[in-house]
Amino acid sequence: MIVPERASVLLFMLNHLGEVVTELKLQKLVFQVQNEAKIPGGYRYFKHYYGPYSQELSMDSVTLMNEGLIERQAVIGRNYPYWVFRVTEKGKEHFEQSVLPAISPKSIERMRNVLDKYSKYSHYKLAEIVYHEWKIKEFGNIDSEIQALERDLQAVTSFWETTYFPECPAITYFLAFLEYSQEALTKVTPTKDAVIKSVLARACRELTDNLASIAQVCSKKDVCPMEAEKGLCKTPDPSIYEIFDFIEDFCERQSILPKLSQRELTELMTEDEYKRLQNTFSTLTASSSF
Repeated sequence: MIVPERASVLLFMLNHLGEVVTELKLQKLVFQVQNEAKIPGGYRYFKHYYGPYSQELSMDSVTLMNEGLIERQAVIGRNYPYWVFRVTEKGKEHFEQSVLPAISPKSIERMRNVLDKYSKYSHYKLAEIVYHEWKIKEFGNIDSEIQALERDLQAVTSFWETTYFPECPAITYFLAFLEYSQEALTKVTPTKDAVIKSVLARACRELTDNLASIAQVCSKKDVCPMEAEKGLCKTPDPSIYEIFDFIEDFCERQSILPKLSQRELTELMTEDEYKRLQNTFSTLTASSSF
């Protein structure tokens, strides 16, 4: 069985909590456990995102799922799809026999305390807490960072506009997410609150980079990624929607912009674009189990 040693934190967390809703929350909980409980040998998190992210953790979740130790369920939520992570019976057995005996009692206590402290928060609230607790010390370059981000947003938007075809509901969502992010950055630019600006900028950067990565796949394939990547276009990774869900919630709570579903979209797009988005919403709503 292939189980990286670093995955002990992930297995401990899922055994303690039972399940974790959204990959965003999974990432932030593991980050908090590693840092506050001072667990050595954990995941490497990249600090170029204001919300720390570990590619290793993302890969290990797939590895553990393939080994039958955890399960990852895609759920169609009220607004956007998301992942739910759970430990399996096989995972519980492996944890009890191979993982738990190797963890010291003091580490167990510290990890439990951290999980009990942060697991009660929603994914977007937890992300904001992490953003504030581990914030960048120097904010002098945030305006230039936002300017660069706005240029990248426009470039990614232009790609998806030229790539659009009616059979792909994902692109309609991507364009709506990008336009919302661009307007939010414009609205937040005058504020003197560096934390608010940084939180929004970093979250929008993560969204932009994710959509740019998908754009690279689309630009290199001779066929639609819906065929080439097993549904990439029609059922894209829910983590994209989780990031935008955080951006929406943050903008609403900070009075930057109302959520996308609460806006008068006809003011933001052409009649054809608006009809296209309505059709996408109805398509996803029809397939929802809620």
